[in-house]
Amino acid sequence: MNKEVASEVVKILKDCEAIFINTKEFFTYSSGIKSPIYCDNRVLISYPKERKIIANHLANLIKEKAGDVDYIAATATGAIAHGAWVADILDKPLIYILSKNKTHGRAKMIEGSFKHGSTCVVLEDLISSGGSSIAAVSAARSHGLDVKGVFSIFSYELNQAKQNYESINCPAYSLSGFSAFSGFLSDEEVKVLNEWREAQK
Repeated sequence: MNKEVASEVVKILKDCEAIFINTKEFFTYSSGIKSPIYCDNRVLISYPKERKIIANHLANLIKEKAGDVDYIAATATGAIAHGAWVADILDKPLIYILSKNKTHGRAKMIEGSFKHGSTCVVLEDLISSGGSSIAAVSAARSHGLDVKGVFSIFSYELNQAKQNYESINCPAYSLSGFSAFSGFLSDEEVKVLNEWREAQK
């Protein structure tokens, strides 16, 4: 994680009020984890200048870590908009991966056109346990795509996520994360969040 980029991104998230802290009443993640910190990157779609900065950072990170891939594969629904902006910057086709097969039409799990044997990266807006992006990686692989990594805007930096990605042999990269955001918090908030992160091991 590039420290300068991470600091810039978390400042954007803070200024756009995308990150919330509540040390008394914890938030519930889609994974079921209860947490005192919640990052809602969906709000970034309403900030044109800031979303462009983040999209450019994601595009640069993808080029650095994954090279010239064939497709940008965004997770539905949180990463679709960010995936579209990144795909536009990199001049790559966009596909997006649903959490499960549709029950109507052609009952597809991956939307968009792609070729078997092509390379892609999975783009996620946020990583907690890594469950949704790992499911996306599994879906992409089962459809014949070679996944070069998972890329996200923010990570809670939980050991559980690190172990989960290692278990499927897939690297994961985030522009920013908890360690970069902790500088904006009070000592008491940092204490509570560190205790929470330790409890997730």
